[in-house]
Amino acid sequence: MPSTKVPKPKLKKGIKRRQKNTKALSANVVLMVWLDYLLNLTRLSQQAGDKAREEKTSIISPTHVKAVTKTVYKGCKG
Repeated sequence: MPSTKVPKPKLKKGIKRRQKNTKALSANVVLMVWLDYLLNLTRLSQQAGDKAREEKTSIISPTHVKAVTKTVYKGCKG
């Protein structure tokens, strides 16, 4: 996976917008949110690839992603 820069300002802005009572965020919080996002995206792509292989296609289509989205996100809830 190619390394990408963490969009810290964008993430902080998004977190603060959703959490109105947050006063300050440490850098570790932003990094953990970013890593969680990457982990979920990786898990979703792997599951979609498995679904495509089940249907004997070599290309992951939007229907494959939609088919596995609920199961992946259900596993991500705490």
